[in-house]
Amino acid sequence: MARVARLLLFSAITFLIVIALGYAVFGYMVFLNTSPFPATKIFPRKIVIGLCILSPLVLTTSLLGCCGLHRSSAAFLHSLVVALTFLCIGHYVLAHLAHLETNIVTAELGAYSDWNSSNANTRTSIMNEFRCCQWSAADIEGSKAHAPAAISTPGIADDGDASTPPVVYDSCLAGAGPCENILTDFRVTLAPKIAIACYAVIGYLLLTLSIDAALIYAMRDRRKRRAREKHWRNAVGDEGLLKRSMASV
Repeated sequence: MARVARLLLFSAITFLIVIALGYAVFGYMVFLNTSPFPATKIFPRKIVIGLCILSPLVLTTSLLGCCGLHRSSAAFLHSLVVALTFLCIGHYVLAHLAHLETNIVTAELGAYSDWNSSNANTRTSIMNEFRCCQWSAADIEGSKAHAPAAISTPGIADDGDASTPPVVYDSCLAGAGPCENILTDFRVTLAPKIAIACYAVIGYLLLTLSIDAALIYAMRDRRKRRAREKHWRNAVGDEGLLKRSMASV
């Protein structure tokens, strides 16, 4: 039993390391604005911060598990139980933050904050991705007033091909609606998916915790069995121990 539990725990810990690296890479791309996906630029910042905090914690938890497996240390394995419990709590907090984004007012405030903190290039990529123009209708009118010659015909690109998407002029897609409602709806739709992903990770963490608990129990049972054998050997000698083993068979 202990051998199977060790193998399962090793596999679970390996995947935890992959999760930690995924969190770190995602946070790096969002905060340094290096993500090739414009949708991540309006990803809820609180959740991104949470993922960045959880990344080293998940990695540390994985190292605890590796040390416990390498040394067959009950202390490390018990510490792993505590660490996995805290990770479950952390992911539950993230799921709760995601649920808050299902509120339209909260989602709109978050989207507006991310929009205001974005530079011109980021806003352009967002408008290209979501086919929207500026934040609000008032911003669109202001853009047209300041650059009337920069507005093109909707659906017509520079090469005259009507099948190509509208061209961005002065950081705005000609004829497109404001980004306010589109980005808000995107965050509201994204929130349940984030929550489901967090609950899935919690389920995986609980599975890992149960495997760890099974390994602790198997190791404790093996130590007790060895202790009984040692006590019996000291009491009756090797010959008596052999007779006892044959009798049990």
